[in-house]
Amino acid sequence: PDFDKACVHCFIDAANGIAYQTLPWDYKASHCGSGPNGSANSTHIGIEMCEPPFIKYINHIAFISSNPEASRAAVTKVYNTAVDLFAMLCDKYSLDPLGENVIISHEEGHRLGIASNHADPIHLWRFLEMDYTMDTFRSAVREKMNSMKT
Repeated sequence: PDFDKACVHCFIDAANGIAYQTLPWDYKASHCGSGPNGSANSTHIGIEMCEPPFIKYINHIAFISSNPEASRAAVTKVYNTAVDLFAMLCDKYSLDPLGENVIISHEEGHRLGIASNHADPIHLWRFLEMDYTMDTFRSAVREKMNSMKT
């Protein structure tokens, strides 16, 4: 309820890994807030990688998981769907996923001064002790794009 004006282009469900598009890709969404250098709402597509139901936050970024194994499995499903989705989007818009600031996390957007201060999705990967990083994600998107061409 605190985010009644927020909207993303797509949600990826943690329960099943399915992506649900909520806006056309070329619509401006309110998905990241803004910073001193503007807002990625005007330049980037916003995808919400939903979190597993097994986690309970104890502060803004720290949480406990009642089922770490199931949490990691849900995050892996979401991650894999996100790789496929971003590969499709990068192909559709002729973008290099390894290009500077093409695919950014909320945390990276904040550092660039174009998003509010959130740790998504890095905090989830770190606390669940997964090997994912934004660099491995971008590389996986590139690999997926390459495999789509063969």
